[in-house]
Amino acid sequence: MNKFVRPLLKCYSPICVGRINNNINSIYSYKSLYNNNNNNKFSYNRNILNNNNNNKIAMNNYSTTPAFNFKENKTINKQQLKELIDGVEKGYYEKNYVLIDVRNPTEVEQTFLIPTADHIPLGILTAALSMSDSEYEETFNRKKFDVSDNVIFYCLKGKRSEMAADLAGNMGYRNVLNYPGSFEDWVSN
Repeated sequence: MNKFVRPLLKCYSPICVGRINNNINSIYSYKSLYNNNNNNKFSYNRNILNNNNNNKIAMNNYSTTPAFNFKENKTINKQQLKELIDGVEKGYYEKNYVLIDVRNPTEVEQTFLIPTADHIPLGILTAALSMSDSEYEETFNRKKFDVSDNVIFYCLKGKRSEMAADLAGNMGYRNVLNYPGSFEDWVSN
């Protein structure tokens, strides 16, 4: 094994991890190389990394994009969505999705939006998706998402969000997901 790689394996600081191109796969391949060449029992310990110098670091936080594959999935569950949102809110990676709440305005007023979500009621979704970029921006005070963007729809129980995902897919949006548990699942323990 390369004499410069071995010291990296024993260093758990953010600087050392950063030297491996901020890529968890590199760490696992170095670990594999270390185990195979030296027959040592090097084991990755998340607690060491998390607790070193009181830094709150998790291995999956070094990626600039979340690990969730939007192209291979049609739905997303609570845990996956929570990981996406937490990663964005904590600054681990840039937001690469659009989360849309399609509930009625009164439902949203009585509760709240899931963090990072935008609100477009299902009743006006077709019109919103048909708007030009400038019309959309003027109406909703935010940039319109593109047909190639990752879009996640949710509602109260999952039926309207499923309809919204189908509608968006039929309008040419390619990476559309439904959160079937929707808001009720989000607020449940």
